[in-house]
Amino acid sequence: TNPSISREADSLVYIIYTSGSTGVPKGTMITNQNVVNLLQNLKNYGFRKRDRIYALTTMNFDMSILELILPFLYDMEVVISDKSEPSEILDDIKRYNIDILKTTPSRYAMFLLSKNAKNLSYTNLLISGGEILTKSILNKLKKFNKNICNQYGPTEATMNSIYFLSKDLDKNHTSIPIGKPIYNAKAYILDSNLNQLPIGAVGELCIGGDGLAKGYLNREDLTAEKFINHTKLGQIYRTGDIAKYRSDGNIEYLGRMDDQVKIRGFRVELGEIESAILNYSSIKEAVVIAQNQQLVAYIVGDSKELKKSLKDKLPNYMIPSYFIELERFPLTPNGKIDKKALPKPTDIDRTEVYREPKTKIEKEIAKIFSEVLKIEKISIADNFFEIGGHSLNAISIIAKIAKKLSVEIKLKEFFIYSTIEGLSKLVESKTKVEYLDIEPIAEQSSYEVSNSQRRLWVLDKMQNGSSVYNMAGAI
Repeated sequence: TNPSISREADSLVYIIYTSGSTGVPKGTMITNQNVVNLLQNLKNYGFRKRDRIYALTTMNFDMSILELILPFLYDMEVVISDKSEPSEILDDIKRYNIDILKTTPSRYAMFLLSKNAKNLSYTNLLISGGEILTKSILNKLKKFNKNICNQYGPTEATMNSIYFLSKDLDKNHTSIPIGKPIYNAKAYILDSNLNQLPIGAVGELCIGGDGLAKGYLNREDLTAEKFINHTKLGQIYRTGDIAKYRSDGNIEYLGRMDDQVKIRGFRVELGEIESAILNYSSIKEAVVIAQNQQLVAYIVGDSKELKKSLKDKLPNYMIPSYFIELERFPLTPNGKIDKKALPKPTDIDRTEVYREPKTKIEKEIAKIFSEVLKIEKISIADNFFEIGGHSLNAISIIAKIAKKLSVEIKLKEFFIYSTIEGLSKLVESKTKVEYLDIEPIAEQSSYEVSNSQRRLWVLDKMQNGSSVYNMAGAI
């Protein structure tokens, strides 16, 4: 007999745990309404009766909904995979006449490297989700199948809130948009004060509509932080993703708010660097991470001349210090790139050849660089600003050189001689000066005022406490 369960629209159909960007698992509560709304929308993809869908996704990833529940609504067949190797999966596609395949861009990239990649041409629809779909991967997939769908949607918005079909791609698209909201879904680009932004302005992507989960199980604090009741837009979910609306109505995904890092005082978007690397013809895949104030690029492909090419496209502080070539990226069971499993960079991976400090001054300056930048091994040819340094660090280095080597270096000189080797030669050419620490003054009830302080005191007496002097302008 059927179990006695509630089948109301707002009753739960499943709870799925996701760590997202926090690394802390949280149970997302998905309702019947959420799932039904999603599945009703998927008919826009062009499914046909008796289509065969390949169930490749593990059940701990909500992309599996499409493979396990969707076929019941559209009279489709499911082939449940027990394969993990790309070549074996591609063999299955041909053997079982698979019509629909859904997986991550990272896994598609692995399929494209296989000798059996041509088997993708047996499919009727390829669906991509979970990661950024690059133009490079899309163009290669289109050689085998013109019908490709790019999906976007966090677990908290029932897997798919926004989608884009490859047939809508035109020559003006330099990157692949995530598309437009599905029916009964809303997508907003908001600033830090949760105000709506105009077309072309970059902000946080927030989602509303029937796909929103009930929240997190037993996590009222986190639910209140992420699922908010907006005064004008109603209930929305803050995705933490950066995006913008294009003039054609499509949304362009630009990365994670928590993927923004500061390098040398500049705010850097890692996705922008990855995009520039992927434009290089010999690169198939790329991931960039920040580690100890240095950028590390992991690539599948040939990185020769890559750094030179990037210098024409990116500012100096966005050029990675390391390029690590891999045959393939490690993947999680969900098919996403496993960043924790990426190898640590070594001196061999440096973009510049390591040269050891030899003279006494070079060794002393190398030690100062290491102290300030928290990097153990620095080549005398490494540019201070290319390995994570910025102007505030530079001032600290200048002070330490003055104290330990009794030489005064000006900041503008440091920008010119920004390697250990260059600074060593500069120090050798300088006349030594006595370094004097600033002595702390004794504590007392009052102190003599400076000339500037005396001037302010006189003006205050003349103007009866007016604050005009201190207010240069008001906006």
